[in-house]
Amino acid sequence: MNAQCTLAAGSHFGLLILEDTAAEKTNLFTAYSRTQNFAASGFSIEGFPIGSFSGQIASAVGLKRTAAAPTFPTNCFIAALAEAVDYQIRLFDGTTNIQIGSDVTGSLQPFQIVRYLDIFSTAGAPAGDYQNVRAEFNDTNADPAEPAWVGFCTVQDSVSFGADFRIAKSVQAQDLSQARVMCTASTGTCSPTAALNATPWTLPSVLFKDIFGIILRHPDYVRCDILDPNAGDLEMQIREPGAINATTIRAGGNNQSSFYFYTGPRNAVNNGTTNNWFIEISAREGTLAVPPIAYGLYCASGNGVSQTRRTSSGFYVDDF
Repeated sequence: MNAQCTLAAGSHFGLLILEDTAAEKTNLFTAYSRTQNFAASGFSIEGFPIGSFSGQIASAVGLKRTAAAPTFPTNCFIAALAEAVDYQIRLFDGTTNIQIGSDVTGSLQPFQIVRYLDIFSTAGAPAGDYQNVRAEFNDTNADPAEPAWVGFCTVQDSVSFGADFRIAKSVQAQDLSQARVMCTASTGTCSPTAALNATPWTLPSVLFKDIFGIILRHPDYVRCDILDPNAGDLEMQIREPGAINATTIRAGGNNQSSFYFYTGPRNAVNNGTTNNWFIEISAREGTLAVPPIAYGLYCASGNGVSQTRRTSSGFYVDDF
């Protein structure tokens, strides 16, 4: 870094942002940084694609503070990316989920970073040792667009001064291609019992089926449900990636309005390649419901599912 930047003597911290300078800016590269003293003790951190970060609530886990030697102070950092951020950091006991101390709040300008040398002291935590603590980062901007930021903590020992970086991670990262839970044609909280919105999906005929494409990242456990009020008149199943209407049915079937299944290991499906699976929805045999039959969809998985899209409507029902 001294070869690129004029740095005064002493300790420095800040953001290092690498950018492709090619005209198309599509070259792929990885990044890794190691900072250490003459005793070879120091800090290591890998680079992350900037799209990995959002304004969603994120947590850094496993934090601690001990008074007896070697002590373990915890430093926490938050950095804005290309937008200004109003932020909040809160500490929680990892076992009881009770907040420790008070909220830590502040504001950042684009690409500004702030360090809290001892986050426990900054938060006003009562005296004593702490183990298994979670730092929860969140933005408090009034703007619903939620600007992106980076949060992380280091747990450093007082003997070697070495530390590990713990990047704050979120459950939902404002990414509809990889949401942990997904609802379409629904309103309110996304759940298997969510209500339909004013413009739900509709099955136009009892003789045909709707087909939805959904990206699954196997291996994973996946659950999907047809949203009421007409789930009892409909049935669903899911097929592996491949040609529509011609691949292996993995879950669901006759008179099933929901399914839960394990995809299998990575190499067991589609030669290990992530791709669209296909959810098929049709009317149950003997239903008295009069088309068009309104419905919505709920899906959830550990690796995240993409927002479903109706790939086709009108295939003749011949395989339920």
